[in-house]
Amino acid sequence: MAANELHQDGIFPSKSRINNKIGRIVFLETEIRQEWKGIVEELGYDINRYKKNKP
Repeated sequence: MAANELHQDGIFPSKSRINNKIGRIVFLETEIRQEWKGIVEELGYDINRYKKNKP
């Protein structure tokens, strides 16, 4: 949910921004980091560049 909210505000949903929004560190588990990558890619970002993909 935090990733979607940041995205809707035009902000790349980085791990640190999500941690700040939630108010705690949530990326300690490998599975959580993998899920984050999938969500960010679904939102249209190239995870390797941290830039929004153009359609």
